[in-house]
Amino acid sequence: AVLTQKRKTARAIVDFLRKELPGMPIEDEVGSLPANDNGFSQLLLSLLKASVHPTDEWAIGHLEMSPLLRRESRDLSEILEEVRKFTHERGLAAFIREWGGKALTWVEEEARPFAIKRLSQTFDLARSFDRRGQREVDLFLQAAQSAESSRGAMETSVRAMTIHGSKGLTFDMVIMPELGGNSLRSVGGRRSGNGVELYGKSSSSGIGSDWVLSKPKKIIQESDPYLSGLLNSDQENAAFESLCKFYVGMTRPARALYLFSEPYEPKSKSENFVRLLAQSLADFKGLDPMLIDQVGNLVGQREEGFTLAYHGGSPDWWEERTKKTSNDKKTTQAEFEDLGLRKFRGLPKFRPSEKTPELVDVDALISFEKDAAKSLGSEAHALFEKIEWWEKGNSMELWLRENAHGFSGKSRRILTGAFADAEVRRLFEKPEGKFEVWREKSFVLQMDKAMVQGVFDRVVLYFSQDGEPSRAEIIDFKTDRLDKDRRVEDLIARHQAQLESYRLALMQLTGLPSEKISLILLFTSLPKVHRWI
Repeated sequence: AVLTQKRKTARAIVDFLRKELPGMPIEDEVGSLPANDNGFSQLLLSLLKASVHPTDEWAIGHLEMSPLLRRESRDLSEILEEVRKFTHERGLAAFIREWGGKALTWVEEEARPFAIKRLSQTFDLARSFDRRGQREVDLFLQAAQSAESSRGAMETSVRAMTIHGSKGLTFDMVIMPELGGNSLRSVGGRRSGNGVELYGKSSSSGIGSDWVLSKPKKIIQESDPYLSGLLNSDQENAAFESLCKFYVGMTRPARALYLFSEPYEPKSKSENFVRLLAQSLADFKGLDPMLIDQVGNLVGQREEGFTLAYHGGSPDWWEERTKKTSNDKKTTQAEFEDLGLRKFRGLPKFRPSEKTPELVDVDALISFEKDAAKSLGSEAHALFEKIEWWEKGNSMELWLRENAHGFSGKSRRILTGAFADAEVRRLFEKPEGKFEVWREKSFVLQMDKAMVQGVFDRVVLYFSQDGEPSRAEIIDFKTDRLDKDRRVEDLIARHQAQLESYRLALMQLTGLPSEKISLILLFTSLPKVHRWI
């Protein structure tokens, strides 16, 4: 993969590589909008839209200009009534397959492969809606307009995409040619409709802003004590986000990582990633003439001035890679030879939510119900995360109607059943005084020479009058169910270590002592609340 910071750069690299290496499969995976970049998909969406909004002039006009009426010997109103009934009875995916198949016969031969690809992508989106029990056409149209899809890549191809788009993917080799840019601490403003750049203080609740003003010049911000403090905090957040971005890119390769940048200028004042790399690798002494020659062959003679700044591992990794067959019984020692020098040692990773291995019988291991339960648990979990505070006069029926679009009936029943319990409701009732709630808040920190990663489902922080944290509650949602071999006490013991790890993490993040952080398990399906003080 070739990973870039900007979409424009990735597309330019694709064009360049396709020109220079016409025989190599180069895939542009910056992302496409299957419903917006072609007339074929738009025809199907217009047909859907007109079926539920017969007075929509744009959709009707689009259909009248399409081959639809020329190929169908019926009035448009009859076609729309058929589509409306068909979609209601059989679902969105069936409509896309049925009418997409018809429309394919109207597509010219040379354009048909592309139309088939877009049809497949639109069908996948429709099928995902059907599986959630969702058949509201307007919601599907809204999602289809913004749904981004990769263009599909073969495993043997070179794939170009943004660093952000590479999350969750792994490649044999990654090239990152775009490391420069603004300072890691660069803070951008927000543009208003009239072009004025705005600067705002986000609300402590995470919703909206406490105030917004026209962004003053940096020299003015630095001269005001209050704005200077905000600026420094924003710069720290921006630096963290920038480092996270480069971390994502640099951890995608399984075999090799190549970083290219402009030469570092010591006199430069830009605190960008190139400067950070140069400072981090300043003391590296491990280059040999053969490796320098190899790098020269790698980059070719097109340009001069390439300088190798750092290397680690085996330079001939692609020659040492062996294809493993299914009957391999053991790993030979030769695969681990010549790993070379690695200057920086990685920390072991630990996730508190990872379960201790348990004995599982074969029936449970291959049961289809296991995946179904996991999917239902994720759905119910997502519903609980949507609730910031629950007012006493709230109607569950109305809340579900406004907030649970696309969720299954089972997950809705779990939420309804849980909130029928007074103790569960109290967890979501707004407290008095100064407080702050975190929902789905991720964290990464170093503890005992290990990198600990996790996500708080819900944390309620309570503050004293002077604004300092005074106590906190960690609330963790669990969708476990009881069976004949497991009691509630077993479930509580199973999750206790995870909650204790979360308490240690929150102690570091807030400075609160252990006794000021209470731990709460909410079993959503039982429902039951358990507290550790």
